Amino acid sequence: MTSSGNMKKPTTDSSTDSTATTGTGSAETNRKLRRFNSTSSTSSESTTSNTDSDSSIAEASQNDTSMTNDNDDFPLLPPRWYAFFVLGALAYVMSPYAKFVTAFYIVTWTASPVADWGIICQLAKRNFSGRHDGLPLRFNLIGIAVLAWMTFVRFPLECVLWYLDEILFSGYKATKVEEPLFILGQPRSGTTKFQDVLSADQDSFCSMYLYEIRFPYLTVQYLVDFLNKMDQLCLGGQGYNLAVRMGVLNLLPESGQRKQMRRLRYDLPDEDDNLLLFHGPYHLLLTAFFPSHAKMLYQFGDLPETSRVRMMKFHQRCVQKMMYRRGRGKRYLCKWVACWNGLLEQSKRVYPDAKYAIIVRDPREQLPSWLKLQGAFSEQMAGHNVMQIPQVRKDVIDVMARWHQKQAEFCASSSAAKHIIQFEDFVQDIPREVTKLYDFLGLSIQPGSSFHKSLLEHRRNQSNHKKTVIRKQEAFISEQEILSRFPPLLPTLKSPSQ
Repeated sequence: MTSSGNMKKPTTDSSTDSTATTGTGSAETNRKLRRFNSTSSTSSESTTSNTDSDSSIAEASQNDTSMTNDNDDFPLLPPRWYAFFVLGALAYVMSPYAKFVTAFYIVTWTASPVADWGIICQLAKRNFSGRHDGLPLRFNLIGIAVLAWMTFVRFPLECVLWYLDEILFSGYKATKVEEPLFILGQPRSGTTKFQDVLSADQDSFCSMYLYEIRFPYLTVQYLVDFLNKMDQLCLGGQGYNLAVRMGVLNLLPESGQRKQMRRLRYDLPDEDDNLLLFHGPYHLLLTAFFPSHAKMLYQFGDLPETSRVRMMKFHQRCVQKMMYRRGRGKRYLCKWVACWNGLLEQSKRVYPDAKYAIIVRDPREQLPSWLKLQGAFSEQMAGHNVMQIPQVRKDVIDVMARWHQKQAEFCASSSAAKHIIQFEDFVQDIPREVTKLYDFLGLSIQPGSSFHKSLLEHRRNQSNHKKTVIRKQEAFISEQEILSRFPPLLPTLKSPSQ
Protein backbone atom coordinates (compact mmCIF):
# COMPACT_ATOMS: atom_id res chain seq x y z
CA MET A 1 0.00 0.00 0.00
CA THR A 2 1.10 3.56 -0.50
CA SER A 3 0.57 6.77 1.36
CA SER A 4 -0.42 8.68 -1.78
CA GLY A 5 -3.98 7.46 -1.69
CA ASN A 6 -3.60 4.64 -4.21
CA MET A 7 -3.68 1.04 -3.18
CA LYS A 8 -0.44 -0.68 -4.01
CA LYS A 9 -0.79 -2.09 -7.50
CA PRO A 10 1.09 -5.35 -7.97
CA THR A 11 2.81 -6.27 -11.18
CA THR A 12 0.34 -8.43 -13.04
CA ASP A 13 0.13 -10.06 -16.42
CA SER A 14 -3.32 -8.77 -17.29
CA SER A 15 -4.19 -10.84 -20.32
CA THR A 16 -5.56 -9.19 -23.40
CA ASP A 17 -8.95 -10.47 -24.50
CA SER A 18 -8.39 -13.13 -27.17
CA THR A 19 -10.41 -16.14 -28.24
CA ALA A 20 -9.97 -19.49 -29.87
CA THR A 21 -12.44 -22.15 -30.80
CA THR A 22 -10.71 -25.22 -29.44
CA GLY A 23 -10.19 -26.57 -25.96
CA THR A 24 -12.33 -27.51 -23.01
CA GLY A 25 -14.73 -25.64 -20.74
CA SER A 26 -15.46 -26.16 -17.09
CA ALA A 27 -16.49 -29.54 -15.73
CA GLU A 28 -19.93 -28.18 -14.90
CA THR A 29 -20.45 -26.87 -18.42
CA ASN A 30 -19.33 -30.20 -19.91
CA ARG A 31 -21.71 -32.12 -17.66
CA LYS A 32 -24.67 -29.99 -18.74
CA LEU A 33 -23.68 -30.24 -22.38
CA ARG A 34 -23.42 -34.04 -22.17
CA ARG A 35 -26.88 -34.16 -20.67
CA PHE A 36 -28.19 -32.00 -23.50
CA ASN A 37 -26.35 -33.95 -26.20
CA SER A 38 -27.93 -37.17 -24.99
CA THR A 39 -31.36 -35.83 -26.00
CA SER A 40 -30.46 -33.97 -29.19
CA SER A 41 -28.63 -34.67 -32.42
CA THR A 42 -25.59 -32.47 -32.28
CA SER A 43 -22.88 -33.25 -34.75
CA SER A 44 -19.24 -33.71 -33.84
CA GLU A 45 -17.11 -32.66 -30.88
CA SER A 46 -14.57 -31.06 -33.17
CA THR A 47 -13.95 -27.44 -32.26
CA THR A 48 -11.34 -26.42 -34.76
CA SER A 49 -13.58 -24.26 -36.94
CA ASN A 50 -16.44 -21.89 -36.24
CA THR A 51 -17.80 -22.64 -39.70
CA ASP A 52 -18.00 -26.35 -38.93
CA SER A 53 -19.87 -25.63 -35.72
CA ASP A 54 -22.61 -23.43 -37.20
CA SER A 55 -25.14 -26.22 -37.57
CA SER A 56 -24.63 -27.62 -34.08
CA ILE A 57 -24.88 -24.18 -32.49
CA ALA A 58 -28.03 -23.37 -34.42
CA GLU A 59 -29.50 -26.71 -33.40
CA ALA A 60 -28.68 -26.02 -29.76
CA SER A 61 -30.39 -22.63 -30.03
CA GLN A 62 -33.56 -24.32 -31.23
CA ASN A 63 -33.62 -27.22 -28.81
CA ASP A 64 -32.32 -25.87 -25.52
CA THR A 65 -35.69 -24.36 -24.65
CA SER A 66 -36.20 -27.55 -22.67
CA MET A 67 -32.94 -27.14 -20.75
CA THR A 68 -33.54 -26.23 -17.14
CA ASN A 69 -31.53 -26.63 -14.03
CA ASP A 70 -32.23 -29.68 -11.95
CA ASN A 71 -33.14 -28.87 -8.38
CA ASP A 72 -29.79 -30.22 -7.25
CA ASP A 73 -28.00 -27.87 -9.64
CA PHE A 74 -29.48 -24.69 -8.27
CA PRO A 75 -28.33 -23.30 -4.91
CA LEU A 76 -30.58 -21.77 -2.32
CA LEU A 77 -29.63 -18.46 -0.77
CA PRO A 78 -26.98 -18.75 1.94
CA PRO A 79 -28.64 -19.22 5.36
CA ARG A 80 -27.21 -15.93 6.61
CA TRP A 81 -29.39 -14.06 4.10
CA TYR A 82 -32.54 -15.53 5.60
CA ALA A 83 -31.25 -14.90 9.13
CA PHE A 84 -30.43 -11.30 8.23
CA PHE A 85 -33.92 -10.50 6.99
CA VAL A 86 -35.76 -12.42 9.73
CA LEU A 87 -33.72 -10.89 12.55
CA GLY A 88 -33.96 -7.48 10.97
CA ALA A 89 -37.74 -7.73 10.75
CA LEU A 90 -38.02 -8.93 14.38
CA ALA A 91 -35.75 -6.16 15.61
CA TYR A 92 -37.84 -3.59 13.81
CA VAL A 93 -41.16 -4.88 15.15
CA MET A 94 -39.93 -5.23 18.73
CA SER A 95 -37.80 -2.11 18.89
CA PRO A 96 -39.12 0.97 20.70
CA TYR A 97 -37.24 3.00 18.11
CA ALA A 98 -39.25 1.70 15.17
CA LYS A 99 -40.69 5.12 14.40
CA PHE A 100 -37.20 6.62 14.22
CA VAL A 101 -36.06 3.81 11.93
CA THR A 102 -39.08 4.46 9.73
CA ALA A 103 -38.24 8.16 9.59
CA PHE A 104 -34.63 7.30 8.71
CA TYR A 105 -35.74 5.14 5.81
CA ILE A 106 -38.18 7.73 4.51
CA VAL A 107 -35.56 10.48 4.58
CA THR A 108 -32.75 8.43 3.01
CA TRP A 109 -34.99 6.86 0.38
CA THR A 110 -36.15 10.33 -0.63
CA ALA A 111 -32.70 11.93 -0.56
CA SER A 112 -30.75 9.06 -2.18
CA PRO A 113 -28.79 10.37 -5.19
CA VAL A 114 -29.15 7.07 -7.08
CA ALA A 115 -32.27 5.15 -5.96
CA ASP A 116 -34.68 4.78 -8.89
CA TRP A 117 -37.86 3.51 -7.31
CA GLY A 118 -39.65 3.09 -10.61
CA ILE A 119 -37.08 0.54 -11.76
CA ILE A 120 -36.92 -1.09 -8.31
CA CYS A 121 -40.70 -1.57 -8.27
CA GLN A 122 -40.66 -2.93 -11.82
CA LEU A 123 -38.03 -5.54 -10.95
CA ALA A 124 -39.78 -6.44 -7.70
CA LYS A 125 -43.10 -6.89 -9.46
CA ARG A 126 -41.49 -9.30 -11.93
CA ASN A 127 -39.93 -11.42 -9.20
CA PHE A 128 -43.25 -11.72 -7.39
CA SER A 129 -45.10 -12.61 -10.60
CA GLY A 130 -43.87 -16.16 -11.15
CA ARG A 131 -40.87 -18.15 -12.31
CA HIS A 132 -38.40 -16.96 -14.90
CA ASP A 133 -38.13 -18.94 -18.11
CA GLY A 134 -35.98 -22.03 -17.58
CA LEU A 135 -35.37 -21.40 -13.87
CA PRO A 136 -36.98 -22.86 -10.74
CA LEU A 137 -39.30 -20.63 -8.75
CA ARG A 138 -36.83 -20.37 -5.91
CA PHE A 139 -34.52 -18.42 -8.23
CA ASN A 140 -36.88 -15.50 -7.60
CA LEU A 141 -35.62 -15.41 -4.02
CA ILE A 142 -32.23 -14.22 -5.26
CA GLY A 143 -33.70 -11.25 -7.11
CA ILE A 144 -35.92 -10.37 -4.15
CA ALA A 145 -32.93 -10.59 -1.78
CA VAL A 146 -30.85 -8.31 -4.04
CA LEU A 147 -33.63 -5.71 -4.14
CA ALA A 148 -34.15 -5.95 -0.37
CA TRP A 149 -30.42 -5.43 0.20
CA MET A 150 -30.47 -2.33 -2.02
CA THR A 151 -33.61 -0.94 -0.41
CA PHE A 152 -33.00 -1.54 3.28
CA VAL A 153 -29.21 -1.52 3.55
CA ARG A 154 -27.26 -0.04 0.65
CA PHE A 155 -29.36 2.94 -0.36
CA PRO A 156 -29.95 4.25 3.19
CA LEU A 157 -26.41 3.78 4.53
CA GLU A 158 -24.66 5.01 1.39
CA CYS A 159 -26.98 7.99 1.24
CA VAL A 160 -25.59 9.00 4.64
CA LEU A 161 -22.01 8.60 3.36
CA TRP A 162 -22.80 10.65 0.26
CA TYR A 163 -24.13 13.63 2.20
CA LEU A 164 -21.36 13.33 4.77
CA ASP A 165 -18.98 14.05 1.89
CA GLU A 166 -21.12 17.05 0.94
CA ILE A 167 -20.60 18.43 4.43
CA LEU A 168 -16.93 17.59 5.01
CA PHE A 169 -15.48 17.89 1.49
CA SER A 170 -17.83 20.18 -0.41
CA GLY A 171 -14.86 21.75 -2.21
CA TYR A 172 -14.53 18.73 -4.49
CA LYS A 173 -17.36 20.05 -6.68
CA ALA A 174 -15.08 22.86 -7.91
CA THR A 175 -12.66 20.30 -9.43
CA LYS A 176 -12.46 20.59 -13.20
CA VAL A 177 -12.26 17.49 -15.39
CA GLU A 178 -10.57 18.67 -18.58
CA GLU A 179 -10.06 16.67 -21.78
CA PRO A 180 -10.68 13.25 -20.26
CA LEU A 181 -9.69 10.21 -22.29
CA PHE A 182 -12.35 7.52 -22.80
CA ILE A 183 -11.30 4.02 -23.85
CA LEU A 184 -14.16 2.63 -25.92
CA GLY A 185 -14.78 -0.69 -27.61
CA GLN A 186 -17.06 -3.68 -27.55
CA PRO A 187 -16.65 -6.00 -24.54
CA ARG A 188 -13.73 -8.41 -24.97
CA SER A 189 -11.90 -6.11 -27.36
CA GLY A 190 -8.75 -5.60 -25.28
CA THR A 191 -10.02 -2.56 -23.41
CA THR A 192 -9.07 -3.90 -19.97
CA LYS A 193 -5.52 -4.56 -21.11
CA PHE A 194 -5.35 -1.12 -22.71
CA GLN A 195 -6.52 0.55 -19.51
CA ASP A 196 -3.92 -1.36 -17.49
CA VAL A 197 -1.20 -0.26 -19.91
CA LEU A 198 -2.11 3.44 -19.78
CA SER A 199 -2.76 3.44 -16.02
CA ALA A 200 0.93 2.69 -15.49
CA ASP A 201 1.62 6.28 -16.59
CA GLN A 202 0.57 7.79 -13.27
CA ASP A 203 2.06 11.16 -14.15
CA SER A 204 -0.40 11.61 -17.01
CA PHE A 205 -3.54 9.58 -16.19
CA CYS A 206 -5.81 8.85 -13.28
CA SER A 207 -8.30 5.96 -13.43
CA MET A 208 -10.87 4.95 -10.86
CA TYR A 209 -9.94 1.85 -8.93
CA LEU A 210 -12.67 -0.68 -8.33
CA TYR A 211 -12.83 0.18 -4.62
CA GLU A 212 -13.38 3.84 -5.55
CA ILE A 213 -16.20 2.78 -7.86
CA ARG A 214 -17.75 0.61 -5.16
CA PHE A 215 -17.28 3.26 -2.45
CA PRO A 216 -17.28 6.69 -4.15
CA TYR A 217 -17.19 8.47 -0.81
CA LEU A 218 -14.23 10.61 0.22
CA THR A 219 -14.91 9.74 3.85
CA VAL A 220 -14.27 6.07 3.08
CA GLN A 221 -11.41 6.70 0.66
CA TYR A 222 -9.47 8.90 3.07
CA LEU A 223 -9.92 6.20 5.70
CA VAL A 224 -8.44 3.68 3.26
CA ASP A 225 -5.54 6.08 2.64
CA PHE A 226 -4.90 6.28 6.38
CA LEU A 227 -4.95 2.51 6.77
CA ASN A 228 -2.61 2.17 3.80
CA LYS A 229 -0.17 4.59 5.35
CA MET A 230 -0.27 2.87 8.74
CA ASP A 231 0.29 -0.49 7.05
CA GLN A 232 3.36 0.85 5.27
CA LEU A 233 4.80 2.56 8.34
CA CYS A 234 4.08 -0.13 10.93
CA LEU A 235 3.95 -3.38 9.00
CA GLY A 236 5.97 -2.68 5.87
CA GLY A 237 2.96 -3.44 3.65
CA GLN A 238 2.38 -6.90 5.14
CA GLY A 239 -1.26 -6.09 5.84
CA TYR A 240 -1.87 -5.47 2.15
CA ASN A 241 -0.01 -8.66 1.17
CA LEU A 242 -2.12 -10.66 3.63
CA ALA A 243 -5.32 -9.17 2.20
CA VAL A 244 -4.22 -10.23 -1.29
CA ARG A 245 -3.42 -13.79 -0.19
CA MET A 246 -6.74 -14.11 1.63
CA GLY A 247 -8.68 -12.88 -1.39
CA VAL A 248 -10.14 -9.92 0.51
CA LEU A 249 -9.49 -7.62 -2.45
CA ASN A 250 -11.42 -9.81 -4.91
CA LEU A 251 -14.94 -8.70 -5.76
CA LEU A 252 -15.91 -12.29 -6.61
CA PRO A 253 -14.21 -15.56 -5.65
CA GLU A 254 -11.29 -16.17 -7.99
CA SER A 255 -12.41 -19.45 -9.48
CA GLY A 256 -13.82 -20.98 -12.65
CA GLN A 257 -13.88 -19.58 -16.16
CA ARG A 258 -14.59 -16.03 -15.06
CA LYS A 259 -11.23 -15.85 -13.27
CA GLN A 260 -9.42 -16.80 -16.47
CA MET A 261 -11.26 -14.25 -18.59
CA ARG A 262 -11.74 -11.13 -16.46
CA ARG A 263 -10.01 -10.02 -13.27
CA LEU A 264 -12.01 -8.12 -10.61
CA ARG A 265 -9.78 -6.64 -7.94
CA TYR A 266 -10.58 -3.68 -5.70
CA ASP A 267 -7.02 -2.39 -5.99
CA LEU A 268 -6.96 -2.32 -9.81
CA PRO A 269 -8.49 0.13 -12.31
CA ASP A 270 -11.85 -0.86 -13.72
CA GLU A 271 -14.61 0.45 -15.97
CA ASP A 272 -16.64 3.35 -14.66
CA ASP A 273 -19.99 2.00 -15.78
CA ASN A 274 -19.75 -0.34 -12.79
CA LEU A 275 -21.12 2.65 -10.91
CA LEU A 276 -24.45 1.65 -12.46
CA LEU A 277 -24.00 -1.87 -11.08
CA PHE A 278 -23.20 -0.87 -7.52
CA HIS A 279 -25.34 2.24 -7.16
CA GLY A 280 -28.25 1.88 -9.53
CA PRO A 281 -30.12 -1.07 -11.04
CA TYR A 282 -29.11 -0.31 -14.63
CA HIS A 283 -26.14 -2.58 -15.33
CA LEU A 284 -25.98 -5.50 -17.77
CA LEU A 285 -24.53 -7.86 -15.13
CA LEU A 286 -27.78 -7.56 -13.20
CA THR A 287 -29.26 -9.78 -15.90
CA ALA A 288 -27.94 -12.61 -13.72
CA PHE A 289 -30.62 -11.75 -11.15
CA PHE A 290 -33.32 -10.38 -13.46
CA PRO A 291 -33.05 -12.32 -16.74
CA SER A 292 -36.48 -11.21 -17.94
CA HIS A 293 -35.22 -7.60 -18.11
CA ALA A 294 -32.05 -8.19 -20.12
CA LYS A 295 -32.85 -5.58 -22.75
CA MET A 296 -33.64 -2.90 -20.19
CA LEU A 297 -30.49 -3.59 -18.19
CA TYR A 298 -28.33 -3.48 -21.33
CA GLN A 299 -29.85 -0.26 -22.70
CA PHE A 300 -29.19 2.76 -20.49
CA GLY A 301 -30.40 5.03 -23.29
CA ASP A 302 -33.91 3.56 -23.11
CA LEU A 303 -34.37 4.63 -19.49
CA PRO A 304 -36.40 7.74 -18.62
CA GLU A 305 -34.57 11.03 -19.08
CA THR A 306 -34.68 11.76 -15.34
CA SER A 307 -32.92 8.47 -14.58
CA ARG A 308 -30.21 9.08 -17.16
CA VAL A 309 -29.55 12.63 -16.01
CA ARG A 310 -29.41 11.64 -12.33
CA MET A 311 -26.94 8.79 -12.90
CA MET A 312 -24.70 10.86 -15.15
CA LYS A 313 -24.59 13.63 -12.56
CA PHE A 314 -23.72 10.97 -9.97
CA HIS A 315 -20.93 9.74 -12.26
CA GLN A 316 -19.59 13.27 -12.67
CA ARG A 317 -19.49 13.81 -8.92
CA CYS A 318 -17.67 10.50 -8.38
CA VAL A 319 -15.04 11.47 -10.94
CA GLN A 320 -14.61 14.90 -9.34
CA LYS A 321 -14.06 13.26 -5.96
CA MET A 322 -11.31 11.06 -7.36
CA MET A 323 -9.62 13.95 -9.17
CA TYR A 324 -9.94 16.16 -6.07
CA ARG A 325 -8.27 13.56 -3.89
CA ARG A 326 -5.47 12.22 -6.11
CA GLY A 327 -5.80 13.36 -9.71
CA ARG A 328 -4.90 17.03 -9.82
CA GLY A 329 -2.78 17.88 -12.83
CA LYS A 330 -3.64 14.58 -14.51
CA ARG A 331 -6.04 13.50 -17.23
CA TYR A 332 -9.05 11.46 -16.22
CA LEU A 333 -8.86 8.01 -17.89
CA CYS A 334 -12.11 6.09 -18.25
CA LYS A 335 -12.91 2.69 -19.77
CA TRP A 336 -16.48 2.22 -21.02
CA VAL A 337 -17.27 -0.94 -22.93
CA ALA A 338 -20.99 -0.40 -22.31
CA CYS A 339 -20.92 3.17 -23.62
CA TRP A 340 -22.89 2.13 -26.72
CA ASN A 341 -25.97 1.61 -24.54
CA GLY A 342 -26.66 5.35 -24.41
CA LEU A 343 -23.99 6.37 -21.89
CA LEU A 344 -21.84 7.91 -24.59
CA GLU A 345 -24.54 10.32 -25.76
CA GLN A 346 -25.30 11.28 -22.16
CA SER A 347 -21.64 11.79 -21.29
CA LYS A 348 -21.03 14.23 -24.14
CA ARG A 349 -23.14 16.77 -22.29
CA VAL A 350 -20.99 16.46 -19.18
CA TYR A 351 -17.58 16.05 -20.85
CA PRO A 352 -17.81 18.07 -24.10
CA ASP A 353 -14.01 18.24 -24.55
CA ALA A 354 -13.43 14.50 -24.13
CA LYS A 355 -11.11 12.52 -26.38
CA TYR A 356 -11.68 8.91 -27.35
CA ALA A 357 -9.45 5.89 -27.96
CA ILE A 358 -11.54 3.24 -29.71
CA ILE A 359 -10.44 -0.38 -30.04
CA VAL A 360 -11.97 -2.33 -32.92
CA ARG A 361 -11.97 -6.12 -32.98
CA ASP A 362 -13.40 -8.71 -35.35
CA PRO A 363 -16.84 -9.64 -33.92
CA ARG A 364 -16.24 -13.30 -34.85
CA GLU A 365 -13.71 -13.37 -32.02
CA GLN A 366 -15.14 -10.70 -29.73
CA LEU A 367 -18.80 -11.73 -29.56
CA PRO A 368 -18.47 -15.45 -28.65
CA SER A 369 -15.98 -14.49 -25.97
CA TRP A 370 -18.35 -11.90 -24.53
CA LEU A 371 -21.34 -14.25 -24.45
CA LYS A 372 -19.24 -16.87 -22.70
CA LEU A 373 -18.02 -14.34 -20.12
CA GLN A 374 -21.58 -13.12 -19.49
CA GLY A 375 -22.63 -16.69 -18.81
CA ALA A 376 -19.66 -17.22 -16.47
CA PHE A 377 -20.51 -14.02 -14.58
CA SER A 378 -24.15 -14.97 -14.09
CA GLU A 379 -23.25 -18.51 -13.03
CA GLN A 380 -20.87 -17.21 -10.39
CA MET A 381 -23.17 -14.43 -9.20
CA ALA A 382 -26.56 -16.16 -9.23
CA GLY A 383 -25.92 -19.87 -9.71
CA HIS A 384 -27.20 -20.14 -13.27
CA ASN A 385 -25.85 -19.41 -16.76
CA VAL A 386 -28.48 -17.05 -18.17
CA MET A 387 -27.03 -17.44 -21.67
CA GLN A 388 -28.60 -20.90 -21.69
CA ILE A 389 -32.06 -19.30 -21.63
CA PRO A 390 -33.03 -18.84 -25.31
CA GLN A 391 -34.99 -15.60 -24.82
CA VAL A 392 -32.23 -14.00 -22.74
CA ARG A 393 -29.62 -15.01 -25.30
CA LYS A 394 -31.76 -13.57 -28.11
CA ASP A 395 -32.28 -10.32 -26.20
CA VAL A 396 -28.57 -9.95 -25.48
CA ILE A 397 -27.55 -10.65 -29.09
CA ASP A 398 -30.16 -8.15 -30.33
CA VAL A 399 -28.74 -5.49 -28.03
CA MET A 400 -25.17 -6.32 -29.04
CA ALA A 401 -26.17 -5.77 -32.67
CA ARG A 402 -27.37 -2.29 -31.67
CA TRP A 403 -24.08 -1.66 -29.87
CA HIS A 404 -22.15 -2.76 -32.93
CA GLN A 405 -24.08 -0.35 -35.13
CA LYS A 406 -23.54 2.48 -32.63
CA GLN A 407 -19.80 1.88 -32.69
CA ALA A 408 -19.76 1.91 -36.49
CA GLU A 409 -21.65 5.20 -36.58
CA PHE A 410 -19.44 6.83 -33.97
CA CYS A 411 -16.23 5.76 -35.64
CA ALA A 412 -17.44 6.99 -39.03
CA SER A 413 -18.54 10.39 -37.71
CA SER A 414 -16.32 13.45 -37.48
CA SER A 415 -18.01 14.99 -34.44
CA ALA A 416 -15.48 13.86 -31.83
CA ALA A 417 -11.72 13.77 -31.31
CA LYS A 418 -10.98 10.08 -31.63
CA HIS A 419 -8.15 7.68 -32.30
CA ILE A 420 -9.00 4.22 -33.62
CA ILE A 421 -6.86 1.20 -32.80
CA GLN A 422 -7.16 -2.20 -34.41
CA PHE A 423 -7.02 -4.99 -31.87
CA GLU A 424 -4.57 -7.08 -33.87
CA ASP A 425 -2.15 -4.14 -34.19
CA PHE A 426 -2.33 -3.50 -30.45
CA VAL A 427 -1.54 -7.05 -29.34
CA GLN A 428 1.22 -7.33 -31.94
CA ASP A 429 3.15 -4.27 -30.70
CA ILE A 430 1.83 -2.51 -27.59
CA PRO A 431 4.55 0.20 -27.36
CA ARG A 432 4.03 1.20 -31.01
CA GLU A 433 0.26 1.62 -30.67
CA VAL A 434 0.55 3.49 -27.38
CA THR A 435 3.08 5.85 -28.97
CA LYS A 436 0.57 6.60 -31.74
CA LEU A 437 -2.09 7.39 -29.15
CA TYR A 438 0.30 9.68 -27.27
CA ASP A 439 1.04 11.54 -30.49
CA PHE A 440 -2.72 12.01 -30.93
CA LEU A 441 -2.99 13.38 -27.36
CA GLY A 442 0.05 15.61 -27.66
CA LEU A 443 1.98 13.62 -25.05
CA SER A 444 5.42 12.04 -25.20
CA ILE A 445 7.02 8.91 -23.78
CA GLN A 446 10.49 9.42 -22.38
CA PRO A 447 12.86 6.56 -23.30
CA GLY A 448 14.11 4.85 -20.17
CA SER A 449 11.27 6.15 -18.02
CA SER A 450 9.34 3.81 -15.75
CA PHE A 451 6.36 4.00 -18.11
CA HIS A 452 8.53 3.15 -21.12
CA LYS A 453 9.91 0.13 -19.25
CA SER A 454 6.35 -0.88 -18.39
CA LEU A 455 5.40 -0.82 -22.08
CA LEU A 456 8.30 -3.07 -22.96
CA GLU A 457 7.31 -5.47 -20.18
CA HIS A 458 3.72 -5.56 -21.47
CA ARG A 459 5.04 -6.46 -24.93
CA ARG A 460 7.10 -9.32 -23.51
CA ASN A 461 4.15 -10.61 -21.46
CA GLN A 462 1.82 -10.41 -24.43
CA SER A 463 4.07 -12.66 -26.48
CA ASN A 464 3.39 -15.41 -23.92
CA HIS A 465 -0.33 -14.83 -23.67
CA LYS A 466 -2.63 -17.82 -24.19
CA LYS A 467 -5.89 -17.29 -25.99
CA THR A 468 -9.19 -17.81 -24.23
CA VAL A 469 -10.77 -21.11 -25.18
CA ILE A 470 -14.27 -21.00 -26.71
CA ARG A 471 -15.87 -24.37 -27.41
CA LYS A 472 -18.43 -24.38 -30.19
CA GLN A 473 -21.25 -25.06 -27.70
CA GLU A 474 -20.11 -22.17 -25.50
CA ALA A 475 -20.17 -19.61 -28.29
CA PHE A 476 -23.99 -19.24 -28.06
CA ILE A 477 -23.98 -17.79 -31.57
CA SER A 478 -23.01 -19.14 -34.99
CA GLU A 479 -20.47 -17.60 -37.29
CA GLN A 480 -23.15 -17.29 -39.95
CA GLU A 481 -25.29 -15.11 -37.66
CA ILE A 482 -22.29 -12.98 -36.73
CA LEU A 483 -21.43 -12.36 -40.37
CA SER A 484 -25.02 -11.45 -41.22
CA ARG A 485 -25.70 -9.14 -38.26
CA PHE A 486 -22.24 -7.84 -37.30
CA PRO A 487 -20.40 -6.70 -40.42
CA PRO A 488 -16.63 -6.35 -39.94
CA LEU A 489 -15.48 -2.86 -38.95
CA LEU A 490 -11.77 -3.25 -39.58
CA PRO A 491 -11.57 -2.67 -43.36
CA THR A 492 -13.53 0.57 -43.26
CA LEU A 493 -12.21 2.35 -40.17
CA LYS A 494 -9.17 4.57 -40.09
CA SER A 495 -8.02 6.90 -37.35
CA PRO A 496 -7.73 10.60 -38.25
CA SER A 497 -4.23 10.51 -36.77
CA GLN A 498 -3.05 7.64 -38.95
